[in-house]
Amino acid sequence: MGSRKIKEEGATKKDLILANLKLINKRVVVVVLLMGLCGGLTVISNYGYQKSRRADLLVEAIKTQSKIPSLIATTYQTHAEIRALIALGLEFKRQEEKINISSFFQPQFLLMKRQQEQRLTSDSALAKFLSQTPRPLDLWAVNLKVEGRDLETFDCRKYSSPLPKINGYRYKLYHCR
Repeated sequence: MGSRKIKEEGATKKDLILANLKLINKRVVVVVLLMGLCGGLTVISNYGYQKSRRADLLVEAIKTQSKIPSLIATTYQTHAEIRALIALGLEFKRQEEKINISSFFQPQFLLMKRQQEQRLTSDSALAKFLSQTPRPLDLWAVNLKVEGRDLETFDCRKYSSPLPKINGYRYKLYHCR
């Protein structure tokens, strides 16, 4: 009879331990889900995770500074640099769809393979574009590896006021007359 009582007490302790573990497991799951939700919200709202390239900010800067036709030119050596220009194009398209206006500011894009020498030659795509395009024109040199002196030969002057720093992009504005 004594061993039966011990078995009943053992089963009760075992049930009590299992019940406590289930309760703790439920709390852990709820806490983990809440932390995941909070983490996701901080990423979506740009509070907790800083994106490496902020195309949205650069598009806003371009739209506020340029009121005339614009060219966004960049040189590339890697796929990451191509992605940077594509991100700008997609952001312009996204903003165009958001405001749903047919006369939305839409610049032209020029992607050039980076050469060893950073000199702008007469047969380069940028030189051809600048010599054939009507003026005035704003040239946005986004991660562009070209000498500023070479752009002056096409009557493109660097914008003298400081532009905001934008994560992931090195850019300059040139006014071509």
